[in-house]
Amino acid sequence: MNLVNNPSAAATNYQSLVRPQLDQNNFNRRQSSAISQLQRQAAPVRAQSSSQGNQQLRSTGHRTLFNDTSRYYSGPKR
Repeated sequence: MNLVNNPSAAATNYQSLVRPQLDQNNFNRRQSSAISQLQRQAAPVRAQSSSQGNQQLRSTGHRTLFNDTSRYYSGPKR
């Protein structure tokens, strides 16, 4: 859209439209590569933890309830 506004400012259009898009594409490629590398590094750990299941989880020591407001509001006991 901005390319038709001022045809004499081709360099400005490159610097304001094309170059930022090229920089963003380059950044996206580097980020994708870094994420892929981290996923490859985490794969053995993820596989090991899923094979062990919840065997290593310890209890919290107290019972919890979803949406329990009894500590904050008095009312009928459940």
